[in-house]
Amino acid sequence: MSAPRPRSRLRRALIIVVLALVALLVADRVTAAVVGSRISAVMTTDLAAQDARAGVAGFPFLTQLAAGELRQVNASAGSITLEGVELENVAVDASDLPIRGEVIAGSVSLAGTLPTTSLQGLVTEAVQERGGLVGAAVEVTVSTGDGVIGLEAAILGFGLLEVDVTPRADGDVIHLDITDVRLEGTDVDLASLPFGLGDLLLEALSDATPTISGLPPGMALTEVRVTDAGVRVRAVGSEVDLTAYTD
Repeated sequence: MSAPRPRSRLRRALIIVVLALVALLVADRVTAAVVGSRISAVMTTDLAAQDARAGVAGFPFLTQLAAGELRQVNASAGSITLEGVELENVAVDASDLPIRGEVIAGSVSLAGTLPTTSLQGLVTEAVQERGGLVGAAVEVTVSTGDGVIGLEAAILGFGLLEVDVTPRADGDVIHLDITDVRLEGTDVDLASLPFGLGDLLLEALSDATPTISGLPPGMALTEVRVTDAGVRVRAVGSEVDLTAYTD
């Protein structure tokens, strides 16, 4: 029997190398998928996330695992809940994320939408609690779009009251600032509104101010923007402590 030709031995060696690389690639991607699945599970458990998905960027993943730090994690969810406040259409990006010991991420960015329905509930509750008999008789409709939050209420005997409100970020609080008031389409001063409605509006909006108090330590709101779906918020931070979400 003749010995294998050099070309045959080389071909076999190349096949073995290719198979080994494929196996390593599969193991790398499978392990990355498992870690992403675990992150999604944490979001579902700790943040009541709906349709949570997470992935680990960068290749190879196994070297990141060995080093004990994930370079970039990207996650999304249909919604999450932070201390009773629901955000929809959520995207989270974290970098330099340790996987052992205290989990202090190098940076974290979170974006989500506070839906118009949530704003409606906050304003309605605040008006009813602050307004007494007047508040109970006034039904306020909240809309969002064109960069402002719009409030409308029909005032018996006076017509339609329209108020434009602009959100403003401050730490983990979204302040609601009145920018324009119209009665039957004519600009008016708050002080001139009947039945003390001007004071009622100021007090109600102060009470209705949303607070995103479930943000991890080290994060703060940096942007609030009105869209047709509600108020789009963005929070960022560096050296963010995520240890509470890994217990």
